[in-house]
Order: sequence, then C-alpha cells, then structure tokens
Amino acid sequence: MCWSRRTLSGRPGFVALALLHFGEPDGMAYLRHLAAQEVAPLEGLGRDTMQTLGRSEYAVALQIFAHHAMIEREAGGNIGWAVESPVLTFPNPISVCRTAPHSAAARLFVNFVLSAEGQEVIRQGRHLPSRTDVIPLDPDLTKVRGYFLSPHVVAHSLPEWERIGLELFE
Repeated sequence: MCWSRRTLSGRPGFVALALLHFGEPDGMAYLRHLAAQEVAPLEGLGRDTMQTLGRSEYAVALQIFAHHAMIEREAGGNIGWAVESPVLTFPNPISVCRTAPHSAAARLFVNFVLSAEGQEVIRQGRHLPSRTDVIPLDPDLTKVRGYFLSPHVVAHSLPEWERIGLELFE
C-alpha cells in the first residue's frame, strides 16, 4: 500500500477521514493498527501517487482523488477502481472580486462555469460536476458520501493531521 506523504490526497487526508469517521479515540486506534501495515509514503502529489500505482509499483493507493484515478486509468495505467464511502470532499469556490477591472466579463465567466455547459467541461476534465443534472463520467461517483471540509477546517486542522501522520507512520 502507498499514499502521498504530504497532501490531503494522501496521508494527512486519510488521518482526517479516520478521525472524522470513527471519532478521536476509535480513529486513533484504527490509525495505530494501520501503521503496522507499513504504508509506503511517497513524495509528490496525489497524481504522482496514481502514476506510481499505474506502473504496478504498489497494489493499493489510499486516499486518492477520483479524477486522478480516472486520468491514470485512461492513460493506460494498471488501475482498478472501487468507489467506497466515506470520502473527503472539498469546495471549489468561485467568485468575482469586488474590484475586478472587467466585472461584467467575470460574472459571465462564473455563470458559464456554473451552467450545464460549463459543468460538462468540468466533467470532461474528470472532475465531479456541481450540478446534479450533469452526471459524472463514472456514475458510481453519485453514490459516494462523505465529509465536506471547508477551507477554514482544513487551515485549522491540517497541522494536527500532519503531526499525527508523522508520529504514527514515520
């Protein structure tokens, strides 16, 4: 097994998921048991982890983002796909700056991104569309449930998730 050492699409994200899903005491017990499995920490981002998995260097990657798996599989990587809940989800906010020099054009762009046509572009990039009327390329992803992490929660909790990951897995 492997995971990215330093990203939310890796060890810190998995630590967060275990703590959120099982609660603090049971989550820590789960992580201590997992540490005995000697999960390989990889440098780089989640996409790098998927490329390593695609080359069959490891059998399993933990805490990856769906679009990374889809892209690597389509590129010919040796990737199987199992959609399992719970997962971590993150917002991708979009807004127009109050002082934007071309605010009307910026608002048109936001409207496009949020439209069915714009969400189709997002879908073709292997990401999950925000609109329920635009079905993901992998329809199983509509069944996934999980924990929504706001930027505030991530900023506040990420140092602790990283500390736990270092303490237990290195």
